[in-house]
Amino acid sequence: MASILRIRKLCYVEPVKCSPLGFESFESPKSEKEPFETPPKVEKKLVDEIVLDKQKRKKPKRGPKDWRCVDNCCWIIGYLCTTWWLLLILFHSLPANLPGLKVAEPPGVRLKREGVTALHPVVLVPGIVTGGLELWEGKPCSEGLFRKRLWGGSFSEIFKRPLCWLEHLSLDNETGLDPLGIRLRAVPGLVAADYFAPGYFVWAVLIENLAQVGYEGKNMYMAAYDWRLSFQNTEIRDQALSRLKSKIELMYVTNGYKKVVVVPHSMGVIYFLHFLKWVESPPPMGGGGGPNWCAKHIKAIMNIGPAFLGVPKTVSSLLSAEGKDVAFIRAMAPGLLDSELLGLQTLEHALRVARTWDSMISLMPKGGETIWGNLDWSPEEGYGCVSAKRTNMQPSGGINTNNTDGKIDLRVQESLKYGRIISFGKDASKLPSSQLPNLGSKEFVHSTTSTNSNMSCGEVMTEYDEISRESIRRVANNKAYTATSLIDLVRFVAPKMMQRAEAHFSHGIAENLDDPKYSHFKHWSNPLETKLPDAPDMEIYCLYGVGIPTERSYVYKLSPSDRCRSIPFQIDSSSDGSEDGCLKGGVSFVDGDESVPVLSAGFMCAKGWRGKTRFNPSGISTYVREYRHKPPASLFEGRGLESGAHVDILGNVALIEDVLRVAAGATGEELGGNNNYLSTIVKANFPPYGRDFINHTHTGRFCNGKLALDLTAENFGFTTYPPAYLSKEASGSNLLIGANFASAGSGYYEGTAKLYETIPLSKQLANYKEYQKKLVGIAGIANASSIISGGVYLISAGSSDFVQNYYINPLLYKKYTSDQFADILIQSYATFIQELYGLGARKIGVATLPPLGCLPASITIFGSDSNECVAKLNKAAVSFNNKLNVTSQNLQNKLSNVTLVVLDIYQPLLDIVTHPADNGFAEARRACCGTGLLETSYLCNAKSPGTCKNASQYVFWDGYHPTEATNQILSNDLVIAGIALIS
Repeated sequence: MASILRIRKLCYVEPVKCSPLGFESFESPKSEKEPFETPPKVEKKLVDEIVLDKQKRKKPKRGPKDWRCVDNCCWIIGYLCTTWWLLLILFHSLPANLPGLKVAEPPGVRLKREGVTALHPVVLVPGIVTGGLELWEGKPCSEGLFRKRLWGGSFSEIFKRPLCWLEHLSLDNETGLDPLGIRLRAVPGLVAADYFAPGYFVWAVLIENLAQVGYEGKNMYMAAYDWRLSFQNTEIRDQALSRLKSKIELMYVTNGYKKVVVVPHSMGVIYFLHFLKWVESPPPMGGGGGPNWCAKHIKAIMNIGPAFLGVPKTVSSLLSAEGKDVAFIRAMAPGLLDSELLGLQTLEHALRVARTWDSMISLMPKGGETIWGNLDWSPEEGYGCVSAKRTNMQPSGGINTNNTDGKIDLRVQESLKYGRIISFGKDASKLPSSQLPNLGSKEFVHSTTSTNSNMSCGEVMTEYDEISRESIRRVANNKAYTATSLIDLVRFVAPKMMQRAEAHFSHGIAENLDDPKYSHFKHWSNPLETKLPDAPDMEIYCLYGVGIPTERSYVYKLSPSDRCRSIPFQIDSSSDGSEDGCLKGGVSFVDGDESVPVLSAGFMCAKGWRGKTRFNPSGISTYVREYRHKPPASLFEGRGLESGAHVDILGNVALIEDVLRVAAGATGEELGGNNNYLSTIVKANFPPYGRDFINHTHTGRFCNGKLALDLTAENFGFTTYPPAYLSKEASGSNLLIGANFASAGSGYYEGTAKLYETIPLSKQLANYKEYQKKLVGIAGIANASSIISGGVYLISAGSSDFVQNYYINPLLYKKYTSDQFADILIQSYATFIQELYGLGARKIGVATLPPLGCLPASITIFGSDSNECVAKLNKAAVSFNNKLNVTSQNLQNKLSNVTLVVLDIYQPLLDIVTHPADNGFAEARRACCGTGLLETSYLCNAKSPGTCKNASQYVFWDGYHPTEATNQILSNDLVIAGIALIS
């Protein structure tokens, strides 16, 4: 209640007059007289009213003339705060065991019960704006604020003395350091970024879970720093990098010489990347730790929500202090943010302050057109958005898309030119590049403002006031800017900021990393212009959310007002794409975590650093972990336990568990498994899958036990099972027996894997190439060559393409007949076999499609209430199998010294289904798991009601896959067909 009263009180505080730096008071003088002088008659009237109030105990009614706009604002704030506090009180007063209110068990509690304990020291590195800043020295207007938080915490000073608050948050426009007479410093300790504001956690949930497995002050540290500064300036002014180096060294020694696990978030990711290069570089520019410092002290770097390659929304923030939310407010209430009625100039003040923070430039897109695309191409081509009801789709949750449905799911294609990060006018965002005006140096030549303009504007509010309107119109005239050309645009509109900041940051791609110029610190935070340390045993993780529409490019227009001291550009909120398009309110969206696109968050771990590359010469292992966003089901879940949002992901239970396990000693391989740790709904790494397998282990096989190919391999004389290539077992000598690259839910059609977010065939082939390199390292070239050419390659794919994609996907079955779609799959199969042959494979077996129409799930979905096999699906399978046989024979004739055998499972399985009793089965229509009608993956779980006790009596284990008993019969037929593979 005190907070509410305090907010009400703030509305009547006299505006503060501050600063020779241009932060004027909000008051607008109406006369030359004292604005607050009370006339004698008014004073007498007020006294009379007070006396009357005391006598009658009755509040005088306030006339309409006395009710001000600021009163409305204060009442609204008061009501919102009251409602929020009442909800919190209600939540904490209700019994925890009420339906829907039971709190999930924290990961730390569960892992502690499993025996997980603290092992490696943990260092947390916060990102931009989430760390608290406190005042150590200030101007007279800041009296009483010594060592009080000006950033983070209650933010009460923004109401009491807003202009004073803004002045103290700004840095010097020339040096990028402290302004004269002002010292703002990072709050030290874990409290620096545990909560951003009361009730709004940042690191608090992760810290609490770490504490539950044994972490405390001696083995956990928050590397707080002033996030406004350039990274090198944090060392020059505060020695923040030196203190971080010393702390890691101390924790390493005092915790039994255990290497440190570093957990950076957001901009903290590239801040720590800068540190990695700084700590090994010689003084005075570096920390002097030497080339082996990282290998000695760091176990793993778990980057959360990494902004490695920049964030497009930074550009809109620097151009106009806007994003999708501000654009939406402008669309809903035109003129509110631009109104001169109160003299607020909110965006102008925000822009002026933000342009003093050099750290903003570190988040500009890196890699230019090579990474982000050009006027005609972008890596997100093929992505699109579709408004989705909250039925079978994952909702995007709470994201304002300026769409009546408010949900976006990245599935349906729409042609958007994402490479044009900034387009002035909707036409400029769509026209062919040949029809766009060329960008030349003349566009970026400043024309100074006229004398009259300067005089009418008075003191300059932003750098825009130093640029003539003619120059501004010239750079905006139907122009489009890519990641390369927008650097010139920002230099034009913010020359002072860029001149200062570009001495500390770079945004290109290095052609030769051995060039001495890349030893300068301005390249150290750009992963495309620096090498990772020589630390082959270190691990790097990219952990980020997906499934939330994330800003990627913008359509701008000139502001309608040419008034002084205003921002001349604004997002064109009237620009929309198609009804189901990705362009909404002048903003184009792609997949990401609401702040950072997937491209920026995942590219380096998935591509740039994967294996030994020029950016990763020592071959540090990298791991990508995507967390599909799931919004809270109700208000009482707070911000959600499975959120993928940029900040809220720090409370994601799956991410917390990953961090705790690595801190307790697990490796990336131990966390992995082909599908088990991808953001996919197609998994089988939990009971009851594998209940009849060796040691009752759920290995990711979609079966109660062994697969037909496992049993076939046994019949061929193999005594072990190739491990999943992405699992911890697939290392060392285990690779000599082969590896399993398969991914359930994938197929010959790349779109099937994308739909279920599994590993596509192309990626499986890439993994196989990687496997070959590892094999050479273990066995030598000669032995590896013998293993590769003598090995047996078994392929099974195509079922998911038809049953789980084509027949349920109108974008496919309305475009292709089943026969045409089969031709597409066969072409993919032929290409794959030839590529596999080119890599040395000589003994290849490929399974046919099963009778697709006889699968329990197929009958349930397509059977029209019949319990008979679906004829059209079986017909499609027969057609595909015929094409498969013909194509395989042609490949056999075309490729020399290859044995290519087609393994028929269609007819044997059809015989079992149509005559189950003859083969020892009691049930062929229903599967063993659950109801047996549809369940697979997560729907087939330990709590699925009705799961059978004896799977050997059932032909099918789940809605799509046979039992081990069925696989045993199938394997007998496969051995006969595949005998040529081992002869």
